[in-house]
Amino acid sequence: MEYEDIHQAAAQAGLACSAFVIKTVRTAIHEQRPLDGALVAMHAELRNASRQVNAVGVNLNQLVRHANAYNEVPESVSWLAAYCFQVVRRAEAVIVELGRRLP
Repeated sequence: MEYEDIHQAAAQAGLACSAFVIKTVRTAIHEQRPLDGALVAMHAELRNASRQVNAVGVNLNQLVRHANAYNEVPESVSWLAAYCFQVVRRAEAVIVELGRRLP
């Protein structure tokens, strides 16, 4: 339920869920609303997940370029895809938990 609320609010704001959550947390921090340490930790975790997903995307682009150039798929594609899904699943879990804690 909370994820759906966050997803809908993010869509209305024209943002991806992670960007919406990060913007909301930053706004709360900037407005000096009291936040507990768990929210700050979740914000940091989401920022880290965002960086990881970006790095995975860069690597996937390089692997696809290699696959197209040499007509072969490197073995690391499976591992990288699994890692990407793991990071995204964790980020989604943090978004849901963050939604539960936000006022």
